[in-house]
Amino acid sequence: MKKFRCPVCGFMGLAKKPYDSNLSGSGEICQCCGFQFGYDDQSSQARKRIQEFHDSYRIKWLFEGAKVFHPSSFPVEYIQKNSTRMTETQLIRQLNTIGFKHNVPNKKLMKTTMN
Repeated sequence: MKKFRCPVCGFMGLAKKPYDSNLSGSGEICQCCGFQFGYDDQSSQARKRIQEFHDSYRIKWLFEGAKVFHPSSFPVEYIQKNSTRMTETQLIRQLNTIGFKHNVPNKKLMKTTMN
């Protein structure tokens, strides 16, 4: 079965494309970051600002520690031992796949989330 990448966290585990050609959300919830396409990005101007919703949600998710939304369906080797947080290596790998730059000041933010 083909998997799709989450544009918020970079996890390659979505069963459906996050959006169709009309930018309607799939309704799927990312098992990694918990973003629900078509719900977390809805407002009167959301379709024009989807990237802003993704960026905002991503920063909040990182600030809260990059906790895995559904750990039982996430590869155990990507989660810190005795935690629901992602390993720093996997987090950086995923974020790189979506072009998220983790330089200063974001690198400082990510280090904060890994403690």
